[in-house]
Amino acid sequence: MRAGTSSHFYRQWSSRAAEVALTSRDRRIQLRCAHSANIWALIADAIEGGDERGFRRLTQNLICLPQGR
Repeated sequence: MRAGTSSHFYRQWSSRAAEVALTSRDRRIQLRCAHSANIWALIADAIEGGDERGFRRLTQNLICLPQGR
């Protein structure tokens, strides 16, 4: 795990995804966002638990997209 990796970032994304899942009327969006919320929370749990292997497994396929597109 990279030094200084904070679970706060992942908890924020989990919260945002959960909020969208709960407020959306589109069933596909609800399911996708609920799944995303769970994954973000699992990443935060791995950080807080010091589980480097779990963190790498959960984040190996993440792609950061530029904002503002």
